[in-house]
Amino acid sequence: MGGSISEKRRAGDSSTLYLFLAMIVVGLGLAVRLLGLSKGIWLDEYSSINQILSDNFVEALRHYDHPPLYFVLLKLWSLAATHEAFLRIPSVLFGVGTLATIIWWLRWYGW
Repeated sequence: MGGSISEKRRAGDSSTLYLFLAMIVVGLGLAVRLLGLSKGIWLDEYSSINQILSDNFVEALRHYDHPPLYFVLLKLWSLAATHEAFLRIPSVLFGVGTLATIIWWLRWYGW
């Protein structure tokens, strides 16, 4: 019907191991991103920060060549604080979320 108990146990062990390894990979990805959080900004980050801190945010978005969703989210995030490391946290979260999504996707498709 559903296989022997040992087959089910091996399948459960396999998924537990996969979950454990996935948590380690996501944790390492988060650690690597957080290590460089306050080591200075790159040109694209400066451009994003300059964009959201402009006097006329909406007008600045109209004349910028990138889609506005990231800038709107960053603008809302900046209402809490404008410290460099704090403004980089959304990118850290998106990066770690992407890593977790890829790991989930790989598991879903049997890799």
